[in-house]
Amino acid sequence: MSKHRDLLVWQEAHAFRVRIHHLTDGARWRQSPRVVGQIRASSASIADNIAEGRASKSDPVYLRYLNIALASGGETDSQIAGLLDEHLISAEVAFDLTDELAIIRRMLLALHKSVKNRPTHR
Repeated sequence: MSKHRDLLVWQEAHAFRVRIHHLTDGARWRQSPRVVGQIRASSASIADNIAEGRASKSDPVYLRYLNIALASGGETDSQIAGLLDEHLISAEVAFDLTDELAIIRRMLLALHKSVKNRPTHR
């Protein structure tokens, strides 16, 4: 098993990605391929950048990928708001998604702080 898979934040981000994929699957979503593609890509980018950063050989590179994952979280949050505004999801679904995303973002910030404050950088 890859080391990134051991990280709870990666596990949560991956589960979020799967949830977004299932949410945006089906006939009604085929009418909005751009919207579906964007939110799927940004939500996938969170977990993907955690994994890519974890595989790097240096903390500065790892931190850069964690920053990208955080930025992808911001993009995903914005897209959730857009889905709500366009009446593609209910307020309850939007709340659940943004709450789940906020937890992931807090976990990412904690990981970023932990890596940044390591006594010796790899």
